[in-house]
Amino acid sequence: ESGQVPAAEAATEENRATGALSSKVFFYYIRSVGGFVIFSLLCFCFLGVEALRMAGLWWLSHWTAKDRSGSEEMYYLSVYAAFTFGNVLLDFVTRLWSFAMSSRGSRHIHNAMLASVLRAPMSFFQTTPHGQIINRFSKDTSEIDQTVMNTTIEMGNSLAGSFSSLVMLGLNAWPILILFLPMLR
Repeated sequence: ESGQVPAAEAATEENRATGALSSKVFFYYIRSVGGFVIFSLLCFCFLGVEALRMAGLWWLSHWTAKDRSGSEEMYYLSVYAAFTFGNVLLDFVTRLWSFAMSSRGSRHIHNAMLASVLRAPMSFFQTTPHGQIINRFSKDTSEIDQTVMNTTIEMGNSLAGSFSSLVMLGLNAWPILILFLPMLR
């Protein structure tokens, strides 16, 4: 018959890759959101947010450990408020920028998928159900929009928090860092 594929054959379950993502996928996503320079700047923003948070905590401990008079209170409060305001502002900008980068990456990947489908041979459209193509577009774009950037933000926060904790540990109790040496392999 005129190149028609039987319905039972066309309705086979879609093949999906499972397991760990290759580094090529991560690098493609980083290029899609703006490249390594932009991604590195975002990482520095995460570190900046954490540095301001830790500076505020340090200032608070410095403030409360010191004997002070009533006239000094406004000075200490102003510095603490500046650290806190800077932290909140930089965190807001970092998250806003993260979502803008996610949107850019999503558009880039969607356009690449669309270009790939539009260049596909006619046999692809004869053997692949149209609903499966549409579902692939909507599911992949949704995953990039919702899951990938939220995971990236949480990972950035976690890594920056871990790094700042190690720095504070190194500054205050450096012998304890010996316990972390086996993890450097």
